[in-house]
Amino acid sequence: MSTTHSVGQVQVGHLMASYFGTQRLTINHRGHDVYGGSTLVVSRGAFADLLRLDLQADVRTAVEQALVYHGAATTSFSGLFASRCNYDVAQGVDDSGRCHSGVLEQSWRIGGASGAEAAALHALRDDPACSVSAYRRARSTAPKEGRRRAPGSCSTVSTATSAGSPSTWRCRPMSTIEEAIEITVDASHIAGTFVTPGTLIPGVLFVHGWGGSQEQYLARARDVAALGCVCLTFDLRGHAQTRLQFETVSRADNLQDVLSAYDTLVRRRHVDPAAIAVVGSSYGGYLASILSSMRAVKWLALRAPALYIDSGWEVRSCNCTSPRTCGRTGSISSLPPTTAHCKHFMPSKATCC
Repeated sequence: MSTTHSVGQVQVGHLMASYFGTQRLTINHRGHDVYGGSTLVVSRGAFADLLRLDLQADVRTAVEQALVYHGAATTSFSGLFASRCNYDVAQGVDDSGRCHSGVLEQSWRIGGASGAEAAALHALRDDPACSVSAYRRARSTAPKEGRRRAPGSCSTVSTATSAGSPSTWRCRPMSTIEEAIEITVDASHIAGTFVTPGTLIPGVLFVHGWGGSQEQYLARARDVAALGCVCLTFDLRGHAQTRLQFETVSRADNLQDVLSAYDTLVRRRHVDPAAIAVVGSSYGGYLASILSSMRAVKWLALRAPALYIDSGWEVRSCNCTSPRTCGRTGSISSLPPTTAHCKHFMPSKATCC
């Protein structure tokens, strides 16, 4: 019989949290045991702060071994920075009854517990005196007949805390909003109440490049949404289902598309209008930079952004094969007025990749 502990650390800006947890199994549709999620206990600060908690002996061993591995990795790779570090530590007993414990592998990328990690960071940010237990559940894919009972797929933050230690802070429950509704059933109505989290979450708008479509960003949007954001992808006019407008659409038209998409996102329920990120690639990066001067954008990410001169702003693309042929400059100091607006993001708030 063995147990796999998850030991990790996440950092966003100045906020750092470390955690430990136990992985559990569920059964897939083929009847095989597979990873079914982890229960995490999160502490504000580094691994050293985690070790100050009143930990069980096996958990303390797992955290200490992960810390040794983490130290060796950061020493070996000089200058390494990973905003997420996760280590799987396996513990068990061999045939002779001897106990063994060791680090299996590292994960310095988004992983299975990232949703719970993000939820815990939100709780720590919102309550400076909070230590939380974050719980991630994964849906079983087994047939209903004879299936082991497994929780539904979601990520939540519970108000449970690790036991015993006087240094462990207590977390207040998240606020909620209630809305009375009527549900139509046949020719009558029944009463109902929506109960939703009162906490607003960030919104992320993705703007594709010239000749592209929202398909290029859907996979990324799903990953970001799994971390606790509301994401919106869309097709600029002249692309995808409106491809027939390709020869007549102008940059002014596409900017209106981006503005309308932004307004749709901020009106979405639960989206924090003061926490909007915009990601644009190539032509989409050009439009996103102009958007930042017309709407509130907290984070701006530009992927290989294109730059165009102002002349021909209203020109339809039938007069030029793409916006690129309308003129382009690579000098930040000579940005035309329409794109110079994004300079207030550089270098602290803008990401170019």
